[in-house]
Amino acid sequence: MWSWAVFVPHPPIIIPEVGRGEEKAAAKTLEGMQRICSELEDERPESLVVLTPHHVMGKGLSIICGESIAGDMGMFRAKECKLQAEGDFELATELAGHVKKEGLPVTMSTGKRVEMDHASFVPLYYLSKAWKSLPKLVLANPLGLSYEQSYFLGRVLRRLELKGKKAGIVFSGDLSHRLIPGAPAGYHPRAKEFDALVVKAFETSSADELLSLSEDQIESAGECGLRSALAFLGIVEGEPLRLFSYEGPFGVGYCTAIWKPAKGRGDIN
Repeated sequence: MWSWAVFVPHPPIIIPEVGRGEEKAAAKTLEGMQRICSELEDERPESLVVLTPHHVMGKGLSIICGESIAGDMGMFRAKECKLQAEGDFELATELAGHVKKEGLPVTMSTGKRVEMDHASFVPLYYLSKAWKSLPKLVLANPLGLSYEQSYFLGRVLRRLELKGKKAGIVFSGDLSHRLIPGAPAGYHPRAKEFDALVVKAFETSSADELLSLSEDQIESAGECGLRSALAFLGIVEGEPLRLFSYEGPFGVGYCTAIWKPAKGRGDIN
């Protein structure tokens, strides 16, 4: 059984060692991250899957695992800010086999030591504060999937048999990068529409409108988190989820949300 799933942003600036005070401009996001950590403080899983759009990308879903998975914020002026966890090869192998059996393409990337990308590091930084140590990790990049396949991936993940293992899943993704003049990907007047649709999708637990977006609408947003959002909605399968926050203080949309499976569902493994 998946114990829970969360959707979170990954801007390094919300890490205090990186932001050095600037993170306070993202107060709603910080509050959302803290609420997630408070919810999960006593629910540390044995293993954790992180869906990240910024790691190694291959054909289909790229699954990344190593004996150790470690990283720091050296690229963001905070090399002293470090994380390390053990990889879960068993879960990575089971995940790859299950996803492939369901008809989605999969690429495996393994090594003795895997570097943690910032889209994994940021949410894990907060969770490590709540848990004091990280569980075993598996990273996965969905960028090799189409949007429809990403939603299907979530449904596939829902059906993964975890054989009694307690596991959680983090869907990491920022929304539009074009919300205001001077935003990282430039400004686009329709960018806010994209973010509003993602927020609505989370409020209604429905991916229908997101799956109907045109390429122009997606391009206008300059997003990196649509596939993560669709996979999150796929694993939820229409059950209620809780949206904790949305804001775009630096021209990039940040959203925090959590889902826990409804008790009594017969199809939960």
